[in-house]
Amino acid sequence: MAPRKAIPGRMLQWTGANESNVMPSIELDSTTLTNNSDMEPAESADIEPAESAESAESAESAESAETESASMELAESASMGLAESASMELADSASMELADSASMELPESVDMELAEPAKMELAESAESAETESAESSETELTESAEMELAESVYTDITESLDDLYDIVDTNDEPQSESHEAPSVDYFLDLFPNNPSQSERQVRQNTPDHVDRNIPPSDLSSFDDEKDGAERVQNKASSIESTPFIIAIGLWAEKSGISRLDYVRLRELLQLIEQPSINLPAKLDTLKRRLRTYLPMLTLMRKALPVLIAKQATLPSGEKTGGTTHIHRMSWQYWYDPIDLVRQILSADKLRSQMYFGKAQYQDKPEELWHSRAWGSSIRATSGENVYTTDGKLLIPGDIVRLHRSSTQRYRYGRIIFIGRDYRRTAANLGDTILTLQLVARDNDREGPDFSQWVESMNEKELYILEDILFEIRSFEVRSIFNVYLDREYKIEEEDYLYRHERCYIRKVINISKEDVRALSQMSPTRGELEVTHYGRDALESLPSDMISLPLILFIDDFGIHRNMYRALKAFYWIPANLDYSNRRKIANVYTLSLGPHGADIADVVSSLKGPLQRLARGVWMELKGVKRFVCAFTLMIIGDMPQQADNSGFMRHSARIGCRSCFIAKENRHDLHYDIIHNGRYHYQILADREEAGNLDGVTLQRFMRERGMRLNPSPIVELAPALDLVLSRPYDTPHSEWRGLGRLLQSLLFEAILTKNGGLAYLKAFQGYLFPPGWARIQSPMYYIWSWSLSEAGRASILLPLILRSHARVGWFRLPFLQAVRRQFRNDERTLTPMQWIIHSYGVIAEANTIVGSQGYSNPDTIERWMIQSRECFQTLMICANAASQNRRAATSALDDTDQSSDEEAMELVVEEAAEDIAVPNRGSQRKRSKYLRLLGLPNVHAGLHLADVTREYASVMNCNVLAGELHHRDFKQWADAAAPANLMGYLFAKDVFRQSVRLGLVGAWDYSHPDLLEPLRLLQNRCPNLLKSFLPITEQDPDADAYHDRHAVKGDSSHEKVHVSLSGFSLTGWNSYFGIGEKVKLDRLDPTHEFLIQLGHAYEEEYRVREIVQFGNKKLVWLQRLSYIEPHSRKTWVFKVGDCFWARRLPQLLVQCFIHGYRGQSYLFLITRPLIQYMENGIQALDPILRLPIKRIAQQLLVIGLPAVTHPSAYFIPAPEDHEWGDRDIAGEDKFMMECNWSLSYL
Repeated sequence: MAPRKAIPGRMLQWTGANESNVMPSIELDSTTLTNNSDMEPAESADIEPAESAESAESAESAESAETESASMELAESASMGLAESASMELADSASMELADSASMELPESVDMELAEPAKMELAESAESAETESAESSETELTESAEMELAESVYTDITESLDDLYDIVDTNDEPQSESHEAPSVDYFLDLFPNNPSQSERQVRQNTPDHVDRNIPPSDLSSFDDEKDGAERVQNKASSIESTPFIIAIGLWAEKSGISRLDYVRLRELLQLIEQPSINLPAKLDTLKRRLRTYLPMLTLMRKALPVLIAKQATLPSGEKTGGTTHIHRMSWQYWYDPIDLVRQILSADKLRSQMYFGKAQYQDKPEELWHSRAWGSSIRATSGENVYTTDGKLLIPGDIVRLHRSSTQRYRYGRIIFIGRDYRRTAANLGDTILTLQLVARDNDREGPDFSQWVESMNEKELYILEDILFEIRSFEVRSIFNVYLDREYKIEEEDYLYRHERCYIRKVINISKEDVRALSQMSPTRGELEVTHYGRDALESLPSDMISLPLILFIDDFGIHRNMYRALKAFYWIPANLDYSNRRKIANVYTLSLGPHGADIADVVSSLKGPLQRLARGVWMELKGVKRFVCAFTLMIIGDMPQQADNSGFMRHSARIGCRSCFIAKENRHDLHYDIIHNGRYHYQILADREEAGNLDGVTLQRFMRERGMRLNPSPIVELAPALDLVLSRPYDTPHSEWRGLGRLLQSLLFEAILTKNGGLAYLKAFQGYLFPPGWARIQSPMYYIWSWSLSEAGRASILLPLILRSHARVGWFRLPFLQAVRRQFRNDERTLTPMQWIIHSYGVIAEANTIVGSQGYSNPDTIERWMIQSRECFQTLMICANAASQNRRAATSALDDTDQSSDEEAMELVVEEAAEDIAVPNRGSQRKRSKYLRLLGLPNVHAGLHLADVTREYASVMNCNVLAGELHHRDFKQWADAAAPANLMGYLFAKDVFRQSVRLGLVGAWDYSHPDLLEPLRLLQNRCPNLLKSFLPITEQDPDADAYHDRHAVKGDSSHEKVHVSLSGFSLTGWNSYFGIGEKVKLDRLDPTHEFLIQLGHAYEEEYRVREIVQFGNKKLVWLQRLSYIEPHSRKTWVFKVGDCFWARRLPQLLVQCFIHGYRGQSYLFLITRPLIQYMENGIQALDPILRLPIKRIAQQLLVIGLPAVTHPSAYFIPAPEDHEWGDRDIAGEDKFMMECNWSLSYL
């Protein structure tokens, strides 16, 4: 390629739009500035897509003479060629191609400001040449000849433009003193909001479908541009895209094909002599054409200042010495939230998976609409409201008067939950039920007596009894009771009389805990906060047919290049009205924005708060041609522990008062019985502290805030959802605190302080070969890669650890000082466990607690509270033992430290002998390690477990608040950045993401009404290329009738088992499994009709497939297989089982021995040969492992033949029973085998 030439008028050009996506601005003499140096930030052409026609003309006149000459020469050449052989119509077409090609053929990171004048001049010169050629043209071509000639001219122009663009440095970024934001990435061909005259002409001559990216005006989040925000629009193209071009473009986006590979593919396709195959010469052109043809979500952007201290150094070419003054800014991109909500609700397949309506009462609440967070909000009901008998709207948090009846004896109550009853005890399924807290006076006879805890001075004082709950039906509410709620009262104040006549409440009583608190120390309902923020009149005026869309807002920092040198602040949305299985899917995590590295969080939030607040209040929007009122609000904000502290405006866990839910001091975090209720944080208490802080300044203010663990200023995140509780709306994340935090620490402790060197190697060997639960992926080595584990890997490893130790551990694996410390720690315990067994038991308790809070299944909050305390006690015991062992000098010289003993008996003798001496000699070298273990007793993760029960009470399940799907979504951005390393990183990432999100929503119905012209080509692609389109959709939205591939072992499924596939040929009915006495090549017609195998096969046909009275089974050989998979229709989850796995069938756990296919009357049926696992009893009760307390099952001698429909979905995890225990009497042959059932909940993501 020829060297680039200097461009007059561009004296200051910066080579390379540096890798940090931020631009330097250099203050120089005015004579050296570019022609844009005196422009205001809003007028700078390198960021402002809405430049006027006058500014465009000014930019043209300032362009270099060389660029003008080149463009004119090219335009004249093209137009003269047309004039010699084409009509005016053809010239028009060619000129349009020429204008489009100027934008479509830009290299990847072309300077948009520099290229724009060249495009404008090309277009204008082409128009002039067209007029002259049209006047002199006298020949008229046929339509086919015109098309052929147009294609030829287009190709010539395309190739010629490459020479023109050689003049332009693709990495040049125009600089100005007043504005330093970089231009948008080439994938986003910007179209000004105020187009110039030539651009208007292009639009007027463009087919209707190219304007589909412009949203209706009533849906725009920005009615003006006073905040500096601007809409990014795709450049319209007049070139029609065929289904083939669309398919190739979709495939190129999904596969990530390189430019060189695309050139090779295009060359191959040219071997097919089809006129319809006319691929663009460049991959960038193909992708751009696809983006201009398909409707994209509305994307916004704004230039933000970034902290220069967090940026990398300038590239060498941009360093000009000490006179440089650097000001850096970067683009923030975000989706128009209102348009994004509109597209989500317009996607029919996605919307059909959402729940709309009131909360539900369930026996085992699991989903978010079963939770108090849903049932205590008036905005979540989708207009399904409840009214008093006098017609007043009931809002959770209201104090109400009740009708007394034979079943309802209370007079007053506080509504905390409204929902439909779907419990087994419901009188009528779906009836509306209200849950109330009792509100009573101290002299009420109907309620419990609490006079000993309060001394009322006024008969008008009422009390909320928070733990006395009762349920009523809506017609039992007589009226709303106008009560004054005194949230300014403090319990330490002296009681005082109220001057007004209203009844009042200022205290809350907990009868079971005999506790009295101020009303400000009780969390308000969401309905109360909604009334406070929006006003009761506004809530009562909400339409009865409104659509409620609760959303989960995930906020997190992540390193885009897998380190924090370039950290972006992610804002993601997850629809809360999807069920748990769908919320786990990355496709249902919607990018809202990415905050640039080094940007102030307040600046990032300011771009989003306006539209988010409008959506939370409710907006009218058009859905499928119908105007609907939509209330899309934040139900909760999720993130890891440090981020949640920032979201709430509290100090992080490193501070002395570093818990965002209570006031525990750092030195007391080890206290597992700390009163988190009396010393908790509460919403109105926080507001009162903020108000009091407003009257302070200087050192007094700093001390006041430090004593309360609060930041000096409220968090800007509060502005995104101002009607949420500052404490309860920021729940804890179990995967971070329990799995990655404590889980990895306990694995590390095992190798560092508990196991010997040889013991660690033995554990590692057992870990690598251990039988995992069905469906679990491989886990990297815990010895070398533990700190690189993902969240799920850390959680799964924490479950496997005690099971592996129970199955394989020997006393010789463990360090002698640690065993001695354990023996001293439990010397007074009544349970007769050895030190090794105590270690396994402690890890087992922690693992079971992890499964309780790590499962989406229901667990009672009181049960969670109990298990959290037990698991923390075990954790602290292990740390205390590690600290004690590290102080013993013999830790370095013990015979057990690095060698295994010849027998466990010898090892135990040494443990008992040396532990009896009870010696702990301090060692100066162990001081650092000792202090480390003691510091771990009060980890923030340890204390956070005390608050998980409250999370369950608010959200039905702790895992409803997990961040796993959001963390996986980070991975997409990291992969895109690593694969391309573009100069304009933010623009590139959003170009990829806007395409992904737009196509996914379009394929599930968002385009059906607004863009009917797309239905036919997409339907064609669905029929011809089903797997291509499916690759953009989660499995729940794929067509169940379209198979991903043709299986040569296709078998009949049923309503509970779809897409059944079997594989791995093999015969395993030998040895202990030779119960039927048949061989691999058996023919059924040669077996005796009374043969056990035929009898069971016939029974399976009758029970599972409803095929009765089979006389002849045929003479074809059976197909023996060892692996099966299928999709469960309801959750769309894929289940995979192979020989040796266990599952439930015929109401018993079954051990899979063999799969086989039998054909009958032209249909293939799948059968499984299994061994039932029978309950094993000892002394009339279920036998349990004495250490882990897991049930023991006996493997039956008999084999069963069952059909696939008998298989139920809950998988069962069984491992061989430990051999160090005699499990009852063995039979004479000694062939009884036992399995231990791990009945912990293992439903991880």
